[in-house]
Amino acid sequence: MNERLSTKTLREEISRSLERERGAAWRLQGLHGGATDFVLGALAATWRRPALIIVDRPERAERLAEGIRTVLGEEFEAAFLARRVHVLPEREAPPLEMISPPAEVVAGRTAALYQAARGDRPIIVAAAVALAERTPAPEAVLPSCRYLVVGDELDRDAFAGELERLGYRRVGVVEEPGEAAVRGGIVDLWSPGSAHPYRIELFGDTIESLRTFDAGEQRSIESIEDVVVLPACPFALERLADAEVRRAVQARCNELLVAASERRRLDADMSAGLHFPGAELLLPYCAPVASLADYLPGDTVTIVVDPPAVEARLDAWARELDQAREAADQSGLFYPPVERLFLGAAELRAMLARTPLIEVDELETIEAAEQDRRRARIEVRGNEALRAARMQARRSRRADRLGPLAEQLNTLASEGRLAIVVADQTQRARVEHLLELCGLGPRRRARGLLELLEADSGAVFMTTGVLESGFRLPADAVAVVTDEDLFGRERRPVRRRRVSRARALTALAEASPGDYMVHVDHGIGRYHGLKHMVVGETEGDFIHLEYAGGDRYYLPIDRINLVEKYTGAGGTPPPLSRLGSAAWERTKKKAKESVLKLASELLDLEAYRAVHTRAPLASAGPDFEDFEAQFPFEETEGQKEAIAQVIADLSGEKPMDRVVCGDVGYGKTEVALRAAYLTVMGGRQVAFLVPTTVLARQHLDTIRARFADYPVEVAMLSRFNTRAENQAIVERLAAGTIDIVVGTHRLLQRDVRFARLGLLVVDEEHRFGVRHKERIKRMRREVDVLTMTATPIPRTLQLALAGVRDLSLIETPPVDRLAIRTYVARYDEALIKQAIERELARKGQVFFVHHRVASIGAVAHRVSELVPKARVAIAHGQMKEDELDHVMAEFLAGERDVLVCTSIIESGLDIPNANTIIVNRADTFGLAQLYQIRGRVGRSSRRAYAYLLVPNQERISEDARRRLAVLQELDDLGSGFRLAAHDMEIRGAGNLLGKEQSGHVAAVGFDLFMRMMEEASEELRGRPPAPVIEPEIDLGAEAFLPESYVDDVGERLMCYKRMASADSREALDAIVDELTDRFGPPPRPVRDLVRVMALRPGLKRLAVESLKAGGKAVALRFHESSPIEPEALVELARSGDGRYRLRPGGVLTMTLAGAGWDERVGEVEELIERLSTLIGERDRQGDGDERVHVG
Repeated sequence: MNERLSTKTLREEISRSLERERGAAWRLQGLHGGATDFVLGALAATWRRPALIIVDRPERAERLAEGIRTVLGEEFEAAFLARRVHVLPEREAPPLEMISPPAEVVAGRTAALYQAARGDRPIIVAAAVALAERTPAPEAVLPSCRYLVVGDELDRDAFAGELERLGYRRVGVVEEPGEAAVRGGIVDLWSPGSAHPYRIELFGDTIESLRTFDAGEQRSIESIEDVVVLPACPFALERLADAEVRRAVQARCNELLVAASERRRLDADMSAGLHFPGAELLLPYCAPVASLADYLPGDTVTIVVDPPAVEARLDAWARELDQAREAADQSGLFYPPVERLFLGAAELRAMLARTPLIEVDELETIEAAEQDRRRARIEVRGNEALRAARMQARRSRRADRLGPLAEQLNTLASEGRLAIVVADQTQRARVEHLLELCGLGPRRRARGLLELLEADSGAVFMTTGVLESGFRLPADAVAVVTDEDLFGRERRPVRRRRVSRARALTALAEASPGDYMVHVDHGIGRYHGLKHMVVGETEGDFIHLEYAGGDRYYLPIDRINLVEKYTGAGGTPPPLSRLGSAAWERTKKKAKESVLKLASELLDLEAYRAVHTRAPLASAGPDFEDFEAQFPFEETEGQKEAIAQVIADLSGEKPMDRVVCGDVGYGKTEVALRAAYLTVMGGRQVAFLVPTTVLARQHLDTIRARFADYPVEVAMLSRFNTRAENQAIVERLAAGTIDIVVGTHRLLQRDVRFARLGLLVVDEEHRFGVRHKERIKRMRREVDVLTMTATPIPRTLQLALAGVRDLSLIETPPVDRLAIRTYVARYDEALIKQAIERELARKGQVFFVHHRVASIGAVAHRVSELVPKARVAIAHGQMKEDELDHVMAEFLAGERDVLVCTSIIESGLDIPNANTIIVNRADTFGLAQLYQIRGRVGRSSRRAYAYLLVPNQERISEDARRRLAVLQELDDLGSGFRLAAHDMEIRGAGNLLGKEQSGHVAAVGFDLFMRMMEEASEELRGRPPAPVIEPEIDLGAEAFLPESYVDDVGERLMCYKRMASADSREALDAIVDELTDRFGPPPRPVRDLVRVMALRPGLKRLAVESLKAGGKAVALRFHESSPIEPEALVELARSGDGRYRLRPGGVLTMTLAGAGWDERVGEVEELIERLSTLIGERDRQGDGDERVHVG
């Protein structure tokens, strides 16, 4: 068959041949790009059988799988059991090294194997090498998979033990696949292959409910009826400790002449029966091995895309395997027999010969007829004319500039059926608007592209998904357009993964015994944890603080708002305060005086900016929408909010002073580019101020790429330029012929003058010196300022929150962003070699950070010796400008594999292909610096690795050890906020607030200092702050969070803090709902705690300092600022039939009638409600007196 076929005809022909011939073989020619996704998806949808699709590389496998999902209308986050399309990933580790593949790779392989065997007509997409990697045999995997249904019997403890044997890591909070947590009657786990973790709620030994939950917020998403729990490890870990397995491994060590020390280490690791790095390599000893073919049914159809590329990849892989075997033999390292780890070429061919085979060639080759293949040609055309029309429309400023684009779209629609594929809902809205402007008729929403084949001529569809490219199939009268065709850049969808802000900002929850805390009334004490006590008739948790002289203080947990974790002047521990002494009040008074001075300076700047207005910029219109649509990713919720805030600032008359704060790579630059577009189109200039020349070059490239289609002049002022070039740029800035300039502190020099500067964007302000910050401060008075920072100067963060500067938080991670795996290890050349080879094995690049220029050449030479195939380059700040520029350009282009460099890479560099970073002498770097350096990797969908190398532990300081421990803990996403707090604590506040203020910060702690700052700001604005009342409540209750209910102390502290901060019953109910969801139904002490906490908002509003029950009465002591007049209390006492009494000192007592605790609390609730009406009566009287409301 040689004619060009339609997809419908091809589908029918192939289906018929599959029914008739067991070994049917086809060759499809001419397919490429998105057309391959479409045709293969259409074929697989027809068959009542599984399909195995083989491609050359992992990236191609991922893209093809996404495309087929778009064709079938399968959502990425569909329930695991409902999905048909799965990717079998490669191990992503050097083939014979004792290095574990990333957890998500193990999870992906297990999920694909399960679906291959048990799924409904699965479509498995695999790169060639992934197919060659052996798997555990079906009989070893499938019996370990647990199918759970609501109503099943399940023994919690036995199940928890089973999860550990299946390789699940026991954690407090489940945040990644392969983790499990057990809390009372709740079991949380994240099974491989599932888009979300599962929450199993038990009633006794019965599964009462199954739910998916959000890993960031830890809240349930939806109830489900059944789940499949897959193993998190390819074999049962207990097999490692089996005597027979250990003997077999030792015999292999003898065969390979492995050193005795290495043998002992390996045997010790195995004897524990737990996971250790590289344990997966022992699969052949712990389980029978097989291949993917052993899981797939016999009627599976195999499709090979681009067979020459697949063959070439397998040939290259065979050579890599031979080299790895040679290297391992030379080094005397252990590895299992290669044939038990990987399939040979003959086995792979035999596997393919067992099933019907379809080969897909991009090219239409003219060759002799093949007896064993039927050939079909498919005509595929591109959307070049549409793209040309788009460019014409963008460059035109005529009113009818959309004419050519509209004409092309209408032509495509009139020729048959048109589908437009958009990446997300935001882009859908833009495309809808564009189609309306083009006059294109009504659009139908398609679930998948397959609907095109059955639609009437002239139909126009829109669907959400990802496709490699747009295409036209003339034989089907089908045209598919992507948003890349319409807007010029491919757009990638965001996989939602939120980081809970409550978790990220609660420093108190991270307090450890031995840390310092500040009590607002008693001063600085040493924290000794939570202590459970019975005091009088009250049982509960108390915060145990130690003060000077060994005095102990126990703070009831409902008054937790009176304490904050101490963060101050770093290195030196603060002196403990003495209980009952007046010294603490004197300390606070001095700090208050200092704070008033600082607040006055800041308010002067704010006042100046408030009265010095500028003409507002035009609001965003269709041109701005076009600029937005070119952004290649879906905006995250944080980005959308930040962009809206920036647009609102620029549309007002008051100059903008906004801090955009978000982790490295979270999309802050795009927010700045939107602001720059509006500023430039409004006739003003924009300056991007960055801390390093290398970063300036990257910003320049980003800005030029984003503004390539617009009449915008962009230049860079830096030491990379010649003197003459810089002089010319300075002159053009003054003349106004440059619209956007990027530069380092060179921009701040006195010879730089702007014709009409409108916007200053400052990237990583904390990297500039004091003199440069002063210059920035002066510029703030005159222009719009947007500051971008990942690790904010803590003062900047706090003052922004206090309202002096506006703050935009971007907390949502970008596309498929995974946390960076961070390892702290002693300097070990074997580890360095393994880490580099592991990254090169997945075609990535490596940063090796060495901070000493004098020895950087020797380090680079040693790296070259360790990994001879690596192309190594050197970069540091003392190199000649053009040489450094050349090296960085080579690394960006992928022409170098390893960059041995100083911390010149610290700020903002974006090289998505670099996903391993090794930091030598990490103990000599500051925490913010380490966090920034580590942020150079992990900027793509691949797992990133950071190795922080240190000397032997005894050679590094306690300060450095704390820094590294903090960084290793903060490998989750969105941890920059917590880092800022830790950075203050460790490095001190001296260089952050200036010398004059740092002493006061040390004396009272940063949080109290900032609270004073906020109060001082209000006071200077003529709004004296109301006293902060934290009522003391003693109702003789057992009110607490039992350890058996919430076992983690940090989680309990965080819950207590959130409850105490709740300002309404609704807020408290939301916390209770979350507790119920995460930990199960609250026991009696928790329900009583909630009732006690629910009294607090009303008591604070009434300014009640204490509420105490004793005998058959309850007493309320009012603060002098109470909004209730004494006369109203007197009147209440007279009218209460003797039940109410007013005692000296503003104390109201009420006799309690109820016998039980519940009834008594009910009476107190009624009293608070009644007292609240007295505030209302006073308000209605309108006596004109100034009132202070506390709350």
